[in-house]
Amino acid sequence: MSLADDAASCRRWAETWARAGQALAELKRRELRELDTGVALTQLADAFEYALRHARPTETSGLVVQQRLFARVRR
Repeated sequence: MSLADDAASCRRWAETWARAGQALAELKRRELRELDTGVALTQLADAFEYALRHARPTETSGLVVQQRLFARVRR
């Protein structure tokens, strides 16, 4: 396989994924347009309730840890 063949293959691969990206973006837009928020919330309700029942309370929001890491980076 020559360098030209490799370049052509890469170009076809990139073009294929560019077209796929456009098709996937259109699919996403259509699914969002057709989304029924009430149905989606109903479908997620059990998962949300489970998370509420089983989530462990945290002692911090993580902001203190983040600030500590930023301070180390500055040094």
